Amino acid sequence: MANLAVISRLDETTARMDRFVRALAGVVGRSCAAREGVAARDLFDEQPWPKPAARARAAAIYLMRVELNLSVEDVAKLYCAGDRRAVSRANRRIEDARETDQALDNWLSEMERALKGQTV
Repeated sequence: MANLAVISRLDETTARMDRFVRALAGVVGRSCAAREGVAARDLFDEQPWPKPAARARAAAIYLMRVELNLSVEDVAKLYCAGDRRAVSRANRRIEDARETDQALDNWLSEMERALKGQTV
């Protein structure tokens, strides 16, 4: 019986963590969408995305994967219908853009500090 109680608590904890991660993905997605001037729902729609929505989605993926250290699989489930290659492409796209777009780099740095609980 004790084992069943432990398993039940683990299931509850996992479900709570899943809800938390989904809520965090929504917050990050809304922040990225607002920066690009698109609706947050556009980040979670099926392809094709208009360019601003694609960039916002890529930034959200980047923040969830790189800064919050979620697995590629988890981020793919949140934003890419399970397509892990899309996560890799989005990360590369943002890493490349940070080298040439100072405004994007500054904004992502602010988001990174905010996600880590530091003063922005």
